[in-house]
Amino acid sequence: MGYTVGLSLLYKPWERFSFETGLLFSNKGYQTKYIGMYDVMPPAPVFENRAKRNYQYYYLDIPLKVNYFVLTGSVKLFASAGLSASIFLDEREKVTFEHPKSTEIIKSDTDFSAISVAVILGAGIDYTINNRLNLRIEPVFRHAIIPLLDAPIKEYHYSIGANFGLYYTL
Repeated sequence: MGYTVGLSLLYKPWERFSFETGLLFSNKGYQTKYIGMYDVMPPAPVFENRAKRNYQYYYLDIPLKVNYFVLTGSVKLFASAGLSASIFLDEREKVTFEHPKSTEIIKSDTDFSAISVAVILGAGIDYTINNRLNLRIEPVFRHAIIPLLDAPIKEYHYSIGANFGLYYTL
């Protein structure tokens, strides 16, 4: 499970189009299931050494999106598309062993890509609370187009999530 927090700016020069950018802190990552730490020839021992891994990657994101409003009024439906530049900050790996139950934090010496770029696609609802406040809910899909590191097996971040926001109009 990851998260993104930060500040967004929305510029709406026309009724049906708006542009969005911001500065966001993101925690991206994934977790494996318990897997064997070594290959075992049958018959397997009773207490196989198994572990699960939790990978966390920290980024500073700068999204650039275009929003198209399908419906306008107090309830607006919109579609969005854009790109997000992600500046790599740090990574952590947590290994949890099954037998005996223990946890270990590992710091990698891997040379991750300093900058990543992701495609962003979304659609949502923008509700006008009053002439100054809007509430926005937007399911969103992100997929990196630059791999996490330069290696024979490429690893790309992707996510499905939701953006929630309260926008104040100047």
